[in-house]
Amino acid sequence: MRITKIPIRKRFQDLGEFLKNERLKSSLSQAEVSDFLNYSSAQFISNIERGLSSPPLKDLKKLSDLYKIKTNELLKIMFTEQKRWLRFEQAQIKKELAAKTKKL
Repeated sequence: MRITKIPIRKRFQDLGEFLKNERLKSSLSQAEVSDFLNYSSAQFISNIERGLSSPPLKDLKKLSDLYKIKTNELLKIMFTEQKRWLRFEQAQIKKELAAKTKKL
């Protein structure tokens, strides 16, 4: 069964925008955040802020401390986006199954 994927840019977009806003409020550069998390490149932070990826769970506490926000706030956004993505996937599977059933 072929599953149509949600555009990856949209999968973590809310989290990325939130983290970018928090970084800017903290007057930090992507390079400074990257260094704080022990990553070799600011590109990793850029990818998160653009919604292309999610920060590793091991870094959530560090990010919340750095930005002076609650870890639960980050988790809530992550879980909301994950739930939305799973619903999208479920709808796509239902459509594909319905289309295959019609062919039979």
